[in-house]
Amino acid sequence: MKKIVLFIVPVLFVACKKEQATKSVVQDTLALKTKKGSVTLIIDNKTYVYDHINWKKSKIKKEEDLHLRLLQSQLPNVEFKFPEIQKALSNGEGNFKVPDLNRGLKQLQLKFFDETRNVENKLNKHIVFRKGEIQAKLSGNNFTMSFTGEGGPMADKTITFPISGTININF
Repeated sequence: MKKIVLFIVPVLFVACKKEQATKSVVQDTLALKTKKGSVTLIIDNKTYVYDHINWKKSKIKKEEDLHLRLLQSQLPNVEFKFPEIQKALSNGEGNFKVPDLNRGLKQLQLKFFDETRNVENKLNKHIVFRKGEIQAKLSGNNFTMSFTGEGGPMADKTITFPISGTININF
């Protein structure tokens, strides 16, 4: 009987420790999800809410330029390049037109890749934001932006549809 008790006590201890570790991982994951950021995207009147972004595979690079690549399973990949962000947002925020050839800095790029898009030419799974406005704000380790305009498939400039959304990212 003593051997059984000695065996059960360590097993219960390990099981309890494992449950606490699992709770901790789940809580940390939820905290990371809400701390890192959020995205809402509307392409061609279809709304996408990014509430489970794969932060391990996504890319956030902020130096002189800002480069975001956000990935979530079953949703279009979001790629945003903001060259010379420190210069462009020297007062913390700004409004930009796309395309804006008179800005004097490299062009902003906002692209999407929708693997589920049913098209004959695979290049048309790539969607480009071609014309519109972007409002951006950089404050410490937080970048927020909203955009509204139009775009279309990369390989077919004759097709256009509305694109809008918001991005809120913490570095």
